[in-house]
Amino acid sequence: MCRLGGIVNRRPFLDLSVRLGVDCQLPDLLKVYRVGSEVANKRRRHLQKNAWRPGKTPSKRHVALADFKLWVTHAPPERLSLNEALVLKGVRWQIER
Repeated sequence: MCRLGGIVNRRPFLDLSVRLGVDCQLPDLLKVYRVGSEVANKRRRHLQKNAWRPGKTPSKRHVALADFKLWVTHAPPERLSLNEALVLKGVRWQIER
């Protein structure tokens, strides 16, 4: 997962086919894009501040993942662009609030 940096650096976003599930692995799509440095730094500060135990630091993996936005969807890439996924995410949070 931490190798995403080198892949996403070459493109603005990435669609990866993945299979999720324990008993029944279903085909899914992992949409990945790199967030801006301001957002990533804010996430890192949050990770440090909210370490689950005093004196503990976040894992290198968690710190590296702060650079990315990740979504898993069943929609095929040709039917859901990154911009459409961003719009749907915003609508989803409005409905859930």
